Amino acid sequence: MRRASACAMRRPSRPSKAYASSTTTQINGHLGGMMNRNDLNRFGTLALLSLAVSIAACGGGDSEATGAPSPAPAPGAAPAPAPPAPAPAPAPTGDSSACWNDAMSTPGSSWKVTYRERGLSSVDGIVVTTQTLGSKLFNGQPATESRITTATPGKPAEVQSSYASLTGQDYRQFGWRLSNGSEVFLEPAWVTPRVMQPGQSATSTYTTRFANGSAPTATTTTTTTYLGHETITVPAGTFETCKVRFVDQGGGTSHTWTVASGPYRGLDVRYALALAPDGSSAWVREATAIEASFK
Repeated sequence: MRRASACAMRRPSRPSKAYASSTTTQINGHLGGMMNRNDLNRFGTLALLSLAVSIAACGGGDSEATGAPSPAPAPGAAPAPAPPAPAPAPAPTGDSSACWNDAMSTPGSSWKVTYRERGLSSVDGIVVTTQTLGSKLFNGQPATESRITTATPGKPAEVQSSYASLTGQDYRQFGWRLSNGSEVFLEPAWVTPRVMQPGQSATSTYTTRFANGSAPTATTTTTTTYLGHETITVPAGTFETCKVRFVDQGGGTSHTWTVASGPYRGLDVRYALALAPDGSSAWVREATAIEASFK
């Protein structure tokens, strides 16, 4: 669940914690039941049939009774007990430690994920290639440098660098070098705990500063909530994932789903941005193909 490329600061995308590929800005159904027409027809037929049986058992419509009085009816059977309440949904299990893959910080590791976007945009074949280069001092902080190349159909490829560190305690994003050469600093850093329990939240406040002064500084507070493991299916396959929600101080909300097991552990296979008042996703990016070589 590593942050994504800083170009996402200019488009709806949300960083992932386990590899360098989004930005500092927060760029996020219920199932309802109702009777269909056949259900209503079936219900009405059963009701009429029950009414007809009741009338027949009483001797029919309004005709007068003749002969000896009928005996008193026997006591009716006791009503059936109410069905038991449905069992509650199981609580999410598994902490967030599976969301991280230390091999992704090893120099020489690389991975390529092809995505499709739906919602605010509809684009297929977005290829994001990440290469881990090694250690480097960035804005005075020791960091791991990664090169991120984003190829979008019909546009020139963008090449950016990400600077972050992953320790046994947390993940820290220090900033990026953009394709135009300008550097973006997150001060002190965007920090996410490495191990969180389902439902646990952590808040990080940081200032975004452009080294060349080309944009004003801005302070952001992001609340990260680990929602637990979730099995999802995207075009690239079915994966057990860690689901994480990000909310900024303005209420902007996004989610990421990071592979939690197998050869692609640590890679984000779905991003979702919520803009609608009901929380529904207005923009979704999903993996359609994955290649990875971890050292």
